[in-house]
Amino acid sequence: MAAIQDVLKKFGDETVSIIQANLASTGTNASGATSKSVQSTQKDNRVTVTGRPFFYAVETGSGPMVNETKGNPTLQQAILGWIQTGKPGISENIEGASWAISKFIHKYGTKLFRDGGRDDIFTPAISEQRVNKLVAEIADLALDGTVDEINKVIISK
Repeated sequence: MAAIQDVLKKFGDETVSIIQANLASTGTNASGATSKSVQSTQKDNRVTVTGRPFFYAVETGSGPMVNETKGNPTLQQAILGWIQTGKPGISENIEGASWAISKFIHKYGTKLFRDGGRDDIFTPAISEQRVNKLVAEIADLALDGTVDEINKVIISK
């Protein structure tokens, strides 16, 4: 079973690399915090790829927050950090700009969400082709292990 765990670890590590490369190549890596947060963990016969909270929003966008009437200080702080990277070209009254942008997102969602999202960051990393290849590798290893066990039983008789 160690071989299956090795295959899962490799798949997870490659998935992280693909996501990080896609974040960089699509220009959605302003501060680099999301890219740095993406990691793979493998335990037992499971692999999990995670990142900082809401990291999927770089592909899906964020919808309106209709049940919230006040601004979200966490969102405003994130936007303030984004503005400070210099990416949006805002240099005056950045506190006021971050408040206004967060208020707009609360009401309407992000532009990416309103445009229907994208499929070039996470989607390629978990494509049907990659998953099918993973399943085939695991099936081959499991079959080889089963055949080995059958041969041991036959030889021991």
